[in-house]
Amino acid sequence: MVKLTDKKIEWAVNQVINKGESTEMVAAIYGVSRRRIQQLVQYYRETGEYPMLDKKRRPKTHLSDDEKQIIEDAYKESFLGARLLRYHIQKHYRGCPTIQK
Repeated sequence: MVKLTDKKIEWAVNQVINKGESTEMVAAIYGVSRRRIQQLVQYYRETGEYPMLDKKRRPKTHLSDDEKQIIEDAYKESFLGARLLRYHIQKHYRGCPTIQK
């Protein structure tokens, strides 16, 4: 889910630069981190252009219920972190149609 749009980015930068609002207040309005607002303002100050979102970014993928269940089961078996859990699933759940190598 994208919290900021190009229009929201422009408004946030204008609030900080033109109106003198704090980055903390602007960040709280949109539910993003203070540092992210600082990065957007910095980009605007360096280039003179508003930051734009990349429309070609990788779309978010959603897990199916089967995949979520496999992950949950594998974690209960091994108590591994995300990286090692991936290898555990590949090794022990290879025959499952939802797990691709």
